Parts: sequence; structure tokens; C-alpha cells
Amino acid sequence: MNSSLSQTLRALPGPILVTGHTGFKGTWLTILLERLDIPVVGISLTPEADSLYSMLERTGKIEEDFIDIRKLEDVQSSIERFKPSAVLHMAAQPLVLESYLSPLSTFQINVIGTANLLHTCLQTASVQSIGVITTDKVYRNHELNR
Repeated sequence: MNSSLSQTLRALPGPILVTGHTGFKGTWLTILLERLDIPVVGISLTPEADSLYSMLERTGKIEEDFIDIRKLEDVQSSIERFKPSAVLHMAAQPLVLESYLSPLSTFQINVIGTANLLHTCLQTASVQSIGVITTDKVYRNHELNR
């Protein structure tokens, strides 16, 4: 990250909120922001026992709420408490096979959860910017059986 960007992020009046901060990429992102002395907070589901977040013993390292983004009131409460200046939204159900097994749940998390977050952020004066990030793989199936 270039130094002028990190200086700009450190100067924000509120922290950066990372949703999905207990996921693989969320864990790395919060560590990076901490190392750059950029205030960061997180909201996520309770982490899995075998997750990178758990293995690195990250619980309590940053201010965090363990909530379900499908619950609008919980999202509103967390955003109100943290008063973030920026939001990096990565909370999602990203597993394709899981989406086949639980399509309704996947839709609720990925669409309704994102709508709850955007709705809340648009009504919150402290939020100056929002980044919605996906790490989903998009590729063409070449029928190579792999």
C-alpha cells in the first residue's frame, strides 16, 4: 500500500469496518490494516474452530461484533456502535457447492445481507465510502473434468 494512501486512511475520523473479518481474506486484511496503524473494526459470524482467524488467536485483537448480516437490527447496531468512515464488505457465503445445497440461505446471506449493510451505511453520516468485494471464482468450464 503506498504511503499516501495509508496516511489518508489513518487520518479518517472513524475506523475501517471489515465485514467477514473472520474469513481467510478478512483475517489477512485486518492484520494488514493493523500493521499499517489504520484503525479497523470487524463484523462477522462467529469464527469456525479450524479457521485462520482461530488458529492465529485473533479474537479480541480488534473491536468486533459477531453478528448475522441477515439481521438488519444487528447490522444497524454494529454500524452505530463503530461509526466507521469506510466499509470493506466481504461477508458472504462463497462456496459454490454449499450454494447448491442451501440456495435460499446463500441468497439471503449474499443478497439480503449486502442490502442490509448498504441500507444502513447509506443512512449513517460517518460512512464516507463502501467497497463491496467478492473473491468468488468466475471461470469457463472447458469440460476437462478438473
